[in-house]
Amino acid sequence: MTSARNNEPDTTVTGTVTGPTQFERFVQYAKDRAAVEGSLVGDELTESQMERILTATTQEELDNAMKLAGLTGLKDLADGTEIQINGYHLVPGSRSEFANKLGVFAVIDAQLVSNGAEIKLDTGILRIIGYLRMCEANGWFPVQRIVKKIPTGNGEMVTLEPLTERAIPVAGSRSVPADN
Repeated sequence: MTSARNNEPDTTVTGTVTGPTQFERFVQYAKDRAAVEGSLVGDELTESQMERILTATTQEELDNAMKLAGLTGLKDLADGTEIQINGYHLVPGSRSEFANKLGVFAVIDAQLVSNGAEIKLDTGILRIIGYLRMCEANGWFPVQRIVKKIPTGNGEMVTLEPLTERAIPVAGSRSVPADN
C-alpha cells in the first residue's frame, strides 16, 4: 500500500517509548545542581580557609589551615565515627578520587556526635550522594549515622549505618532523635 501523497510505502513503527531511568535523571540533576552550587560552595570554602589562615596564632594552626579548604574526606573518618548530617551541596569534580558517573562530589555539612563539633566532609561515593539526595528530598535531615568501613576484595567500602537511639543525648549534639 502506498500513500496517496508521496507515492511511498506506508510504514508503522511499533514498540515502547521509554524515558530516562531514575538513575539517568539523577545524573542530570546532580550535574545541573553542581554547576549552580559549585562556585558558591567554592567561595564559601575559600573564605573559611582564608579566615583560618589569617587568624592563625601558631605554626601548627597555620599548617592545619592550609589543608584542603578545611574538608575531611568521609573515607578518612575512623570506622565507627558517629556523625549528624545536616545537609549537603554538590560541586563539580575532576580529581581522580572523585571519579564517578556523576562527575561531582558532595560537601557534607555535619557534626561529630561525640562533641557537637561542626565538620565539612567530602565524598565522591555514588551511593552516599544518592543517599544524601533521598534524605533531602524526603525532608529527613538532620540524620545521625555511624561511618562503617567494610573490608572488600579491593580495599574497603565506606557506608553509613543508622545510629541507635540513646536514652541520654550526647553533650554538644543537637537534640534530634536518631532515626531507624
